[in-house]
Amino acid sequence: MKEIIDAMDHQNLEQVKKVTREAVQTIDSIDRQQFLGIHSLVELCQELELI
Repeated sequence: MKEIIDAMDHQNLEQVKKVTREAVQTIDSIDRQQFLGIHSLVELCQELELI
């Protein structure tokens, strides 16, 4: 996020777009990993008959 603000301070629109796109991709990747982790945890709990 700091990179986005720095790019905005320098009014470099293309850089702002690039850094924002990369940030969104990183957040999306983290979200997917968390979802898969939760899914695995639910499967494990079901296998152990905890839920």
